[in-house]
Amino acid sequence: MTISACRAFANVAMVLGLAACGSSASPGPGDGPASPDGPLSVDGPNRPDAAPPDAAASDAASPDAAAPDATLVTTLSLTLDDTLDGDGDAKATSIATADLLDETGALVAHATIAAGAAVFTLTRVAAGDYFVEVNGDADDLVPTRIDASASTVLQRVGQKLRASLIGPVEKPTYRINTYSSGQGESPAVKYSDGTPVSDEQPYILITLPTWKVEFKALGTARALGSVNITGGGHLGNGVPFDAWILNTEGQPHHGDAFNDDSAGCPVCHTDMTTKPVFWSSAQPASGWCYRCHYGEGGDSSGFVDPTK
Repeated sequence: MTISACRAFANVAMVLGLAACGSSASPGPGDGPASPDGPLSVDGPNRPDAAPPDAAASDAASPDAAAPDATLVTTLSLTLDDTLDGDGDAKATSIATADLLDETGALVAHATIAAGAAVFTLTRVAAGDYFVEVNGDADDLVPTRIDASASTVLQRVGQKLRASLIGPVEKPTYRINTYSSGQGESPAVKYSDGTPVSDEQPYILITLPTWKVEFKALGTARALGSVNITGGGHLGNGVPFDAWILNTEGQPHHGDAFNDDSAGCPVCHTDMTTKPVFWSSAQPASGWCYRCHYGEGGDSSGFVDPTK
């Protein structure tokens, strides 16, 4: 994505149930109509100096949140799929080694490499967010999520170790994109003044069945905020919301729309670039760029950490 295209990335959540000049998208099977105004619920602190630990907790249980069932065995299988690759440099053309790390960076398990896949057999591992270090590359960790009921977790990641999908090929559960130091991506920045947060690189985790978008810190899974939305497509063009947020081959993207018709976005997003005093005050019609980024510079300007 070019820097100019990234400028519109700050409108990321405009996909999430917002109108785009006129016509409305047709809801998918079983979907209710998407409202331009929501319902939109935001997880995260109400002010930049709010205490972070409990204010923006992940939906997934932390590894030590509850004692796991000693009889539960989960298999996590990670494979490379270069069809998922977008921007960035290739980091792995094959998997020689893979380690599963918890949110503290502690080693959870080593993988067995079989037929090109990294296979982890996990006993007594609680549900939560984890990270896979592929071929010893600590600068390009691959986030993963293990749900409480999971017995088999299938994950594909591109050779650039940025884009990945968790779940069956025909119907994945999670879509992930990272902004790592290994790819030279901008770190997270303080919402208060836009200065970089040391050693905090962001990633996006989208829960596809529920249309929830989470912004988290790579390596720790610390929540930077999240947005819950109604409707599976951007109003006006029906583009699936995850494709509207993240570049997807063959699908329109909000950055492209912004560059092609930058005057069109303010029809609904009246004032996208005025920074609200509090992060939680950024709403579709006011200061929307700051919901995700520090202004209209897109991911090059950094994903905001609302707690700082």
